Amino acid sequence: MTTQTINYLEDLKNGETFFLTKDRPNEIYQLVINLKNLGLLYKSTKFGYSCDYKNRKYLAKLIELKSWSDFLNWLDEQNTNSDIINDFSGSTIGQVNQLSSEKFTLKSPITQNIIDETSKKTNKKSWLEIASWAIGIIAGGIAIYEFIIKSLLK
Repeated sequence: MTTQTINYLEDLKNGETFFLTKDRPNEIYQLVINLKNLGLLYKSTKFGYSCDYKNRKYLAKLIELKSWSDFLNWLDEQNTNSDIINDFSGSTIGQVNQLSSEKFTLKSPITQNIIDETSKKTNKKSWLEIASWAIGIIAGGIAIYEFIIKSLLK
């Protein structure tokens, strides 16, 4: 690790917020993302990352070892029951659990039933809608009679 990266890690360890921008060196950029994925850093602002008080010891060890691979080896040797939580939120990394076809057999074949929901819907009309249609037809008939048929009969 470069001295600049170690200085950034010292600042994080001392409680400062580190703002991750594109002009940062690639080494520190990758390091901050990896530390966030391990759960040692959290996003405090849109571009800012901070360290919890309980995770400062991990940053101190990383600064002491000055190597990401040595830190991961040290971390594997530690008995960390629930101190580190993998956080892949906002990442394209996903987890898929699959069963091997050797260990899994189907008792029945998988079938897909497609049900057309639109054909099941009934076109029930409310009483209010039926009454409004009836009144409209009656009013239309009266209007036709009053204006057209009476004028023709005169």
